[in-house]
Amino acid sequence: MRLAVYTAAYPAALPFVRDWCAGLAAQADRNFRVCVALDGVAAGDVRAAAGEHAAALDGADWLDAPEGVPVALVRDATLARAVQNYDALVLSDIDDAMLPGCVAAARAALADGADLAAWALALADARLAPTGPTLTLHDGFSVVRENVLGLGNTAWRAPLLSRVLGAPDDCPIYDWRLATLALGLGAAWTFDPTPRALYRQHGANVARLLPPFDAAGVRAASRLVRDHLAHMDRDWSAFCKTSVGTDERLAPALGKRLAEVESFLNTTTRDRDAMDGYLEALNALPPRHVWWSCVAHPKLESTWKRSGSRSGP
Repeated sequence: MRLAVYTAAYPAALPFVRDWCAGLAAQADRNFRVCVALDGVAAGDVRAAAGEHAAALDGADWLDAPEGVPVALVRDATLARAVQNYDALVLSDIDDAMLPGCVAAARAALADGADLAAWALALADARLAPTGPTLTLHDGFSVVRENVLGLGNTAWRAPLLSRVLGAPDDCPIYDWRLATLALGLGAAWTFDPTPRALYRQHGANVARLLPPFDAAGVRAASRLVRDHLAHMDRDWSAFCKTSVGTDERLAPALGKRLAEVESFLNTTTRDRDAMDGYLEALNALPPRHVWWSCVAHPKLESTWKRSGSRSGP
C-alpha cells in the first residue's frame, strides 16, 4: 500500500512544527511519504521550524496552495493533488503530534478492509503534556449531531477520499463535511479507542471540547453548526444525484437537526435565562469530548424548549 502522511503548514503553526516532526520521526512504521500543503509559508520555512527533526521531512511532497483558494479549502485543493499519487492518506494536524504507533495502526485498519480509519486523541496542553481527557467515540454517535472524524485523526483510502472532495468555497466546517459525506455513502469505517496522537489545546482551537462552556462560545459554535447543517442539507441532495449507494435517511436527519439547532440558537440568543440554564446544566454533565457536542445537547432540551422565560439582552 502506497501510504502518505498529509498535513498543512501555515504561519501560525510554525512554532508547532518541531513537535509534529518529532512524532513523525518516532513512527514504528516508517514506510510512508510525507505530503505538506503550504498555506502562506514556503518549504524552507517549515524545514527551518522543524529544527533537529528536519530530516523527517526529507523527500516530502510540497504542495503549494493554488492562488485564490479560500483558506478553508486549501486542504481540499491540495488533498485532491495528493490523493492521485497514493493508495491511502493519513491525515495529521501540524499543531498536534502523532504517537509512535499511529501510522502502523492506521495501515492495519485499512488493510483489514476499512475505507476510513479513525482513532482517539489524547488531549494535551500547549506544551503537549497530556491532560487526561480523550476525544473518542461514544455510544449513540451520530455524524449529523457531532463529529469524531477530523483532519488529525483519520486515514482514508484514496477512492473514498476522492469521492468526498470538492467542497464549495463557503464550506463552514470542512472536516465534518468530509465525514458526513463518507458515512452517508456507507463507507466501511473503524474507530480505534487507543489514542494515537496528542491533540494540543490552545487558543486557536475552533471546536472547544473542555468545560466550562460560556454563552459566547456556545453561540459561536451554534452558528457554525447551523451553517454547516444548512450547507449539508443543501449539498446532500446534489451529491446524491451523482453518487450511488447513498443513505436515504441522511436528508431528513439533516433537516431535523438543522431546525433543532436554529430553534436552540434563536431561543438562547433571545432568552438569557434559557442560556443560563442550559450552560449550568451543560457544565454539570459528564464531559463528552467530541466536536460540537456543546450545541443543543439532546439531554438538555428542557432547559431551552421551555416557555415563559424572562428575556434579556
